Amino acid sequence: MKRNLNILSFFLSILFFIASLSFSEEKVQYLKKVGEIKDGFSSERENFFIKITGLCCDDEGNLYVADSGWNKIFKFDSNGKFLMSFGREGQGPGEFMGQRMSNHLKISFGNDGKLYVNDPGNSRISVFTKEGKFLKSHRTPSFTYDTPVVNSRGDIYLLSKSGIKIIDSYDPNFKLKASLLDYDWHLHFPLIKPSIDDKASLRPVRGEHVQYIITKKDKLVVLSNFSLGILVFDRQNKKINEFSLLKHRIFYDIFKTQLEESQRVHEKIENKTDRSKMNVRRKRVFLPLIPLKIFIYGDEIFGLLNWRGKDIFEIYFLDIREEFLGRFVYEGSIGWYAGICSDKMYFYVSNFNYDKILILKNTKI
Repeated sequence: MKRNLNILSFFLSILFFIASLSFSEEKVQYLKKVGEIKDGFSSERENFFIKITGLCCDDEGNLYVADSGWNKIFKFDSNGKFLMSFGREGQGPGEFMGQRMSNHLKISFGNDGKLYVNDPGNSRISVFTKEGKFLKSHRTPSFTYDTPVVNSRGDIYLLSKSGIKIIDSYDPNFKLKASLLDYDWHLHFPLIKPSIDDKASLRPVRGEHVQYIITKKDKLVVLSNFSLGILVFDRQNKKINEFSLLKHRIFYDIFKTQLEESQRVHEKIENKTDRSKMNVRRKRVFLPLIPLKIFIYGDEIFGLLNWRGKDIFEIYFLDIREEFLGRFVYEGSIGWYAGICSDKMYFYVSNFNYDKILILKNTKI
């Protein structure tokens, strides 16, 4: 009996090893499109997207799409079947003032089971149930354009507008609790230095410069697209881990290539501008920015979407302890600013024109 158990244990260890090979830095897996949400998705008048500006998934696998053209939130099941919509243009409770070119609506599903919609046009965050019932709203500071993230206690995190700290934490009544992160951590450029050290122009921080999420276990994960650093905080806003993406060779090689290409493009633009301005050189800050988007993938696992251009993107997976878990590639046209979300079975991203949702799946699942 003992010998049989040893043999079983041996084979199980072999199977575990083989399985682990499918999620390594060297192994690339590919996503394929298994569906899409496009024109005619419902019998309602608003049965097409005008401008998708936010996506999120709830704890039941449903997808929510914020459309700043319609000023509505559309809800779909995990297969892309239309379920309902809520919201309209206006300034009343549950109404939005998004626009196609500005004041984009941003949406997230909090660990407290509620939906949070940032509505810059009305300078507020509105809170809803998963069925679209309006609960309350919070007045936000001016020029708050980022996506709120919320833990199980209802604490709300947003990028700070103070220019002193990077992230502000609010209680469920939107009373400021704490301000986190000094700018020195963020304004550090490990691969290429800015052409001008004008750090004052980079305050307050912008959403594409710093990305952040709340994991299912209430860990705040913050990513700097300048320093390529990751910080992890617990529910009490205590730092529990810090690491650099550049410690992984895969990130270093890819990012170094992208930064060098960005610098070449920047220099061409500068040279063209100099000639058009009669050789009067204006000082500009070159920002070596990698356009990473961070999103939740598991209890303590997060994904990083790297937009490689109009027709390709990659997704990298790490856990909050710094372990690299794998990489997916998709070759197709997608958008950058609309975001990405996943229910672990599917990935949902917008197309390049922000008027369609692609439903992607790992080819091995």
